[in-house]
Amino acid sequence: MSEVVRGKVPTVAASAGAQSLRPLFRDPAVEHVAVIDERQRAVGVVSRVDFHLRTPVESSGAVLGLLSPGVIAVAGDLSLGAASALLVRRGLEGLLVPVRGGYACLFAADVVRWVAQQSGEG
Repeated sequence: MSEVVRGKVPTVAASAGAQSLRPLFRDPAVEHVAVIDERQRAVGVVSRVDFHLRTPVESSGAVLGLLSPGVIAVAGDLSLGAASALLVRRGLEGLLVPVRGGYACLFAADVVRWVAQQSGEG
């Protein structure tokens, strides 16, 4: 699956306040931030869109209240076929996958893009 997922995403502690995301999303390259619990396990992901739509400027809310729906964390040893089936079967938008000491997001569009590239169409 590593050939399909894009680069690592930044992480933030699940106990952090929503405003801790603001400096991360100032970087135009950051579209998603992985939320990590105290055991360093992925809890979910916050997207740039969800952050801006759901966070008031002076919010003191928690990061956990901003988790993007339809994205779950999975084991890193999941095959691309199993990941694709999980996306379809559960109606998910994406998966948060552990990669090389961090986390990356895999979305259905990433799988479609990879298939098109493999067939010479992308």
